[in-house]
Amino acid sequence: MFKPRYLVMLAAPAAIALGVWSCDRPTTVSPRMSKPNFWAGGEQCPGSKFTGGGRIDPPDHLDAEDQEDPQSGSQISGKVTFGFNVFLGSDADGNCVVEKGEIQVVHHQPEYPFQVTWHVSIHDGVNSTDGSTPVPAHTYFSSRGGLCVVVGPTTARGHAVTLGGVKFTEQTRMSACDNGEPGSSPGFGPDAFRWESMENFGDTQLQFLTGGNIQAH
Repeated sequence: MFKPRYLVMLAAPAAIALGVWSCDRPTTVSPRMSKPNFWAGGEQCPGSKFTGGGRIDPPDHLDAEDQEDPQSGSQISGKVTFGFNVFLGSDADGNCVVEKGEIQVVHHQPEYPFQVTWHVSIHDGVNSTDGSTPVPAHTYFSSRGGLCVVVGPTTARGHAVTLGGVKFTEQTRMSACDNGEPGSSPGFGPDAFRWESMENFGDTQLQFLTGGNIQAH
């Protein structure tokens, strides 16, 4: 594994865009919202789909209330764009796992460590970067009554466009919360996103979107 330490900006990436499917969601809170905030597997994991894309700007905007765990390492700061689609199911033991999915995150920070891109690709329950399986996931209800998904920890393929395009791998984790419609443009919130680079670059913390949308289908 390569762990970049000093990077020099060469170029800014184009904004990433992944397809986001539309679906109808009730605007009222379901009676099932009375479940505890933390739960994994169970009736909502099999067949669940989460899609999203947009931007966060840690730490310039208010953090969303984080019900997961404390900050992992130093906080990533500066523009972060993302796009993802994740399909959940259950393994033979009834655990919630990712059946298939794509996640791409780009950190556009204008200062050290400058620009880094991460990508996770999962097919038939297997992380294509390192062949690991299963890829763990769980869902929970946010303090706003929205549905959140957490994917990982799992291996992401990283790419530093500086230093001649150095590539590396590391453990990462994504959290995304669908807190209601419409999306987050203009303004910020209600949806939220978190990206954890668990070995090299730090943690955005759970941030309200400054543009884009996340949907739990």
